[in-house]
Amino acid sequence: MRSPKDFFAPLALGAPAPVREIPVTPSRMIHFFDPGNEKMAAKVPDIAKKVDVLLGNLEDAVRADRKEAARAGLVAIAKANDFGKTQLWTRVNSLDSPWVLDDLVTLVTEIGDKLDVIMVPKVEGAQDIHYVDRLLAQLEARAGLTKPLLVHAILETASGVANVEEIAGASPRMQGISLGPADLAANRRMKTTRVGGGHPGYLVRQDPVDGDVFLGAIDPLAEPWGPDDTRSLARRRADALKDVVEGAQRPGGVAAGVGDEQPGSDDDALIPAPRRPEPENGRPERPGRALLTITMDLRWLQLATGHGVLGSEALVDPRTVRRWACDAEVVPVVLGSRSEPLDVGRLQRTVTDAIRRALNGYAGPPWSLDEMALVRSVLGEGYTTVRSW
Repeated sequence: MRSPKDFFAPLALGAPAPVREIPVTPSRMIHFFDPGNEKMAAKVPDIAKKVDVLLGNLEDAVRADRKEAARAGLVAIAKANDFGKTQLWTRVNSLDSPWVLDDLVTLVTEIGDKLDVIMVPKVEGAQDIHYVDRLLAQLEARAGLTKPLLVHAILETASGVANVEEIAGASPRMQGISLGPADLAANRRMKTTRVGGGHPGYLVRQDPVDGDVFLGAIDPLAEPWGPDDTRSLARRRADALKDVVEGAQRPGGVAAGVGDEQPGSDDDALIPAPRRPEPENGRPERPGRALLTITMDLRWLQLATGHGVLGSEALVDPRTVRRWACDAEVVPVVLGSRSEPLDVGRLQRTVTDAIRRALNGYAGPPWSLDEMALVRSVLGEGYTTVRSW
């Protein structure tokens, strides 16, 4: 890799200095043509008035036995015409072909003053751009050019797509990058139905936006109870989720009619009370809790960035996960790679009854953990950090 201090230094004695800023020129319409086709060549002067870029294609539009004729035709067209503000580009053969060296030597030395951009197909890495960069500098010096030619890379292989960042910064000549979907599909042995087209056998996945899948399931349960229901949409959704979670705790699952009962009504018969076995030793059985499983990278959870994935493949952000768990009174548990609990959350924000009992029966307002740590310090029970609880 070229060092930063030498990045804009010419790569050959007598070569023009590389440009420090790529000129912005219109490229709204690019007309590809086969320079070896006499009928096309005759139309070039008129077409040049209607397009932004004329591109003499020497690669896949030309048969192997017509390569030399196409190269000679492009030289003749460039010498015979003044294109005005229309740019002249060329697409040379791939770097692994037997024609590319003659393409570059002939075009740069013969019509280098007319060319603006050279498109290089099937670029796979920065090494390909470095090769073209050095060769162009030597040829520019031989031809006595005063303006450096620019390079446009075409990515048509998996390696090229994977190395796109290093290709973009490989040379100050880099004018742009294009993706060749048809050749890329062939390189990956993918099935296509047309050039660059898809195949019905491939599934296209689109990430849901802001948990649309989840909202589509919960919104029917979050309808207003009536004209007197003044709850906000967010509150109704939270209540609906809480109803679903509480219903899931029952042996029969979520009962029919959840979300349909009126506030303060006596229609409890719509949700029958769960049947539980008789208590043993006089101690009532505690109901089970619903399980909300969300797959999330631990770093994302710690940094409160990224997203988690529900079982329905809906995406949710960490803030939404915490809000759902709070509204539904679900205790969050973080599991490690071997399903070992790394962190267990809390059902309530204030001090629990168990902590109060640990403070020698102290009964006071529902303070936070930090405030209760101060009480513990006053009682003379040592170190007062939240971790000590």
